[in-house]
Amino acid sequence: MPDEKPKRLLSPLGTANFPYLYVARMPNNAKPGQKARFSVDILFPHLEKMTPADQARYKAIQAACVKAAVDKWGEEKVRKWLKDDKLKLPFKTDIASRDLDEELFGSYIQPWTQNQPGVVSNKAYPKGHEKAGKPIPIVDPKDIYSGCQIRASLRPWVYDTDGNRGVSLGLQNVQKVADGERMDGRVAAEDEFEAEEEADASELADLMGTSDDSSGLSDSDELASLLRSEE
Repeated sequence: MPDEKPKRLLSPLGTANFPYLYVARMPNNAKPGQKARFSVDILFPHLEKMTPADQARYKAIQAACVKAAVDKWGEEKVRKWLKDDKLKLPFKTDIASRDLDEELFGSYIQPWTQNQPGVVSNKAYPKGHEKAGKPIPIVDPKDIYSGCQIRASLRPWVYDTDGNRGVSLGLQNVQKVADGERMDGRVAAEDEFEAEEEADASELADLMGTSDDSSGLSDSDELASLLRSEE
């Protein structure tokens, strides 16, 4: 008997591209009745360059997608449609046509959802906090950009519209694992302009919103910055 709620799957580590995780947007070439959605493209390295654990995650998603299709249409039809290239699966390999680096990336997925996903960091709440050990939410959209490294929890679902059959991936939640080289061409303001004069200590404190004896972010400052919108 088919599962009513397919198991959530954790993706391999990938590179975020075109993240829309905080504000929903209409899909390209939207059809009448379609709604805005939250989404992110996740670019994966070639399978042989993944860690063994991520290779297993990649293959588990592939297997779950095929299982979802078999549960819906039966093994015989799915085998035939796959052979005839009449069943779409979520892993795409048209890397070059998207102006992406074929040496770095081997495939990508485009999961989406109409419900805003949770987004967390790989930093944990400190000891003594009621959520100690749990990942801290990321509330600033600027922290999630094209080029950062993420994982996502996913759920496969099938569709069949006017003969257009396939399996897509629903986006559940996202974790930012590390920063990465930006892919959107955006340059930091301090790298784009030249300064005309040097700030003195009091001006520096005012500009940065810190006291004169500030020497950088403490652990508590880092926690506060991650949770700044929850204050």
